[in-house]
Amino acid sequence: MTHYLWTSQTLNGYDDLKPLAQRPGESIWRYRERFQRDIAARMPQLASTDGTEVGQPGSWRLAAHAFLPGLLDADLKSRVRVHKALYISQRAVSFDDLWVHVEGEAYAQVFQTREIREFSATVEGQGMSLVRRWYQLTRQDIPTDLHAFDMGLRRTKRLLGDLASVRLVVLRQSPRESPFVYRMRCVQILTALCGRDPTHVSPSQLSDRERQVLQTAMKRYIDGISDDLVKAHVIQFAGSSLYSLLDVQAQHAVEESIAKWTAYVAQYGRGSHSPLDARVVDQYAAAIRQHGTKATNADSDLATQAFKKLQARPEFASLWPAEGQGGRINFPSTGVGILCDITFPRHTLALFNSQLLRRYKLCDPRVHPMIIFLKLWAKRGDICCPYQGTLGSYGYVLMILHFLIHVAEPAVLPNLQQESLPCPVDDGSFGPDVDETVDGQHVRIWFGDQQIEELARQGALTRNRQSVGELLLDFFRYFSWQNLPNLRGGFRWTEDVLSIHRSPGTVPKFSKGWTAATSTFVEDGPHGSYEVRNRYILAIEDPLETEHNVARTVTYPGYTRIRRRFQETLSTILQVPVAGPASLQQLLVELAKPAAGGAGH
Repeated sequence: MTHYLWTSQTLNGYDDLKPLAQRPGESIWRYRERFQRDIAARMPQLASTDGTEVGQPGSWRLAAHAFLPGLLDADLKSRVRVHKALYISQRAVSFDDLWVHVEGEAYAQVFQTREIREFSATVEGQGMSLVRRWYQLTRQDIPTDLHAFDMGLRRTKRLLGDLASVRLVVLRQSPRESPFVYRMRCVQILTALCGRDPTHVSPSQLSDRERQVLQTAMKRYIDGISDDLVKAHVIQFAGSSLYSLLDVQAQHAVEESIAKWTAYVAQYGRGSHSPLDARVVDQYAAAIRQHGTKATNADSDLATQAFKKLQARPEFASLWPAEGQGGRINFPSTGVGILCDITFPRHTLALFNSQLLRRYKLCDPRVHPMIIFLKLWAKRGDICCPYQGTLGSYGYVLMILHFLIHVAEPAVLPNLQQESLPCPVDDGSFGPDVDETVDGQHVRIWFGDQQIEELARQGALTRNRQSVGELLLDFFRYFSWQNLPNLRGGFRWTEDVLSIHRSPGTVPKFSKGWTAATSTFVEDGPHGSYEVRNRYILAIEDPLETEHNVARTVTYPGYTRIRRRFQETLSTILQVPVAGPASLQQLLVELAKPAAGGAGH
């Protein structure tokens, strides 16, 4: 197909856009991040192609035409240019629309050229079907239903990107992602591709496939390190001997600490530290790069001790935040009358999580009482304590939202994270209130508080008229797996991951590699030990940090107690005669009351 669109000819008269090309060695994902930053900086100099003001969607549609010509991969570029939907006149292709085409085509390309296949033949077959579906969607004749086409295209792209063999090839460290979290993502992919975690298996007991997967993962981990200088030092370290993924991650973390110190000195100058401080860092860097993080010789020990003292000094402590700590301050557990904890999050995703939950509460007045009920019910049943192997209150909130978004018929809540407009509105000014990358995660939340309140008043968010009691009855039926057709057969506890942002609300555990527990090595004395940190007996996906299992603390005894509590509650409701929604609601209130002599929270 020959057309001036999606070529450099589109940019005639817009010279500021032409230099924005992908750099050698830069992934398309990093190219996209840099491109968006650069475009935002240059936006005041851009004119819109459709008469809208600068900074409005028209300007971004022009910017989209600069992105595709800037791709380095000629094959990927030519494959995207044959997508017929990019040339539909009535489809005003935005930058986000174009990115769906580019990323999806890249996933299809990766699937066809990858070295490692999926562990399961079933998943491998599903991947092949997804690639065929992608080609049908992008090479087919112009679709008549553009909305259905866009939804199908985005869903197919997402499912392709969720395949473990594809995730391995595109593995890269996100901005501000710690080496520990980055390695854990890599281990999850390894587990999905091997059927078990090969990093905890003796080398002599590894199969040939597992060795190949481990070697490939090590290379991908190193290639994906975000800082080029840090990557160069890690490559030098890894090439000097045979090291495990854990060793490489430890070296990666050390190199990032040294790089942070170097950047600090460059920004604030020599007045911010003494010559002795600089010598400590230099000696530590030399020792670590020569002997590795596990070295026990005298020189390395002295250098490490001096560096740790430097890290502990208040003026430098912010350069090296403790791994995995959230800064929790506990209230006294006795003599106060309430139990509470406050967390000062290191990442801003937690703030967006709170914002998302508040928006859902504003959507419908039934949401808040249902959440309060379930929290009280779980506390009364002693199944709301992560420290005892059960589920935290946040997990129960996500279960309620999942039911109201994806299971209730009609839906009580719109999906505020979906890629297209979640409900029909007449006013074209409605749009995403948040649509940005935060801590390496793409965050989209539709509608601001006032918009939601206005839409709720108009009755535009739901057609469901069930009472709180009727909804809770169906909620317990669904999670008790009653096999009722009108409730999608019930939630499959052992097979599925519960999600609120994905449609239709669940994904198979094996598709995310959430099939086996993961452990973390903890230094304790001269030897150390492994501690189980992530279990997937019950799997609930965090709506923003999608690689985080909210139910990771649930043990098998805790899981059994939770399921038994659901089934006992449903049995109690069904055995008691109920005369209408009001009496049903009163019965549920009684079920949530604290037991006699118990303390409510």
